[in-house]
Amino acid sequence: MDTLEDKVAVITGAASGIGRAIAHSLGRRGTQIVPVDIDAHGVSTVVGELSELGVNAVTRTADIGDPIAFDGIRDTALERFGKVDIVVNNVGVLTNGLPQNIPAIEWERILNINLMSVVRSNATFVPMLLDQGSGHIVNTASFAGLFTYSYDRMPYAASKAAIVQISEGLALYLRPKNIGVTLLCPGPVLTNIA
Repeated sequence: MDTLEDKVAVITGAASGIGRAIAHSLGRRGTQIVPVDIDAHGVSTVVGELSELGVNAVTRTADIGDPIAFDGIRDTALERFGKVDIVVNNVGVLTNGLPQNIPAIEWERILNINLMSVVRSNATFVPMLLDQGSGHIVNTASFAGLFTYSYDRMPYAASKAAIVQISEGLALYLRPKNIGVTLLCPGPVLTNIA
């Protein structure tokens, strides 16, 4: 992608933290933004901030743990902007506890939101990007997905390690098709995740 001007970016987890910063960064470079978050007030605030900067943005409240959420996100982007060029899969939740104390249902919640949201996003947006012959996907994993140090956050670390593998595999597949893939692996960042 040679320019961000007039591109359209869908950003999940955009109401705060890294997602909000990405929305602002892309917006300052001329990208039109579809910030997505379960936090309706937070995502509306981000759209207001972007609008004050002259950025064209549309609010989308969604729970990306819902299996059909990305259909609505896609539809919002297409109705407002007619296309999607950049997809930023940035949502992340975690739980703390010793391995023997984290119930299976909590593993399922973390994997559904952190990992399966990326899988569902890919199912919705990769065919679109392939059809248009261009685009870029950004997946936020974590330092915890690269290095084993978080025995007290294993569901989170496992989900982020899976995102590393998905991203690297997608990069191999999509690069020859003019679609970029970026894997973001931040270390500790002061966000609302805790």
